[in-house]
Amino acid sequence: MSKKKGFSVPHKENLDHIKEVPLKEDVDIEFEYKVYILYERLKKYKFLILGVFVGIILVIVATYFYKKHEEERVNEASVIFYNLEKAYNENKYNEAKKFIEKLKNDYKDTGYYKLALSYELLIKKEKNQIGVEDIDNLKNSLNTEDLKGYLTEYQAYLLYKNGKYDDALDKLNSITQQNFNYISALTLKGIVLVKEKNPQFKQVLEEVINLSPYDYFKQVAKNLIKINSLKK
Repeated sequence: MSKKKGFSVPHKENLDHIKEVPLKEDVDIEFEYKVYILYERLKKYKFLILGVFVGIILVIVATYFYKKHEEERVNEASVIFYNLEKAYNENKYNEAKKFIEKLKNDYKDTGYYKLALSYELLIKKEKNQIGVEDIDNLKNSLNTEDLKGYLTEYQAYLLYKNGKYDDALDKLNSITQQNFNYISALTLKGIVLVKEKNPQFKQVLEEVINLSPYDYFKQVAKNLIKINSLKK
């Protein structure tokens, strides 16, 4: 019997390393073969491929926790700044300076650092200790965009203190979640609505409770809702 040209039987020893591949009916034999050959070629790199895959997962996880950590730091700084502002308004300058130093030392990478410098300058002004270099330092560090949200909230606070509630609300409504002081501004908005006896105060304060990751603003909102619900 003559052999067909172009076809030769491979030696048995060349096939010993190939394990038997189970085949089913109606399968693409050529595709199955290519997949198997690809597997055989990549098998020796499996640890490298696994390492790359694990590396990608670690980068994704690290990025997530980094962003979450940054958000927590901003929220922590907002609570410290609220206490700073409160101490300043009550003329407790020594107490305010402690909060200023905390923000300057531990939260320099947040927008509250620049606000702390502003209050440091205000306290020096109150004590007639302000110098030219202090103003220069503040000018070099401040950015109008960084302060826009806070300055708007402060304007609203002054309007509220003067009984101009509608004007205060107009200012507060311009502050969005993109502003770092959104939660404190939302809390002030709730307080203004309470003063106006506007029933929407409850909805606003409930938003504070839902969005604020820290207990301080949550507790303020809960207390306002409770006290004003009892007045009905």
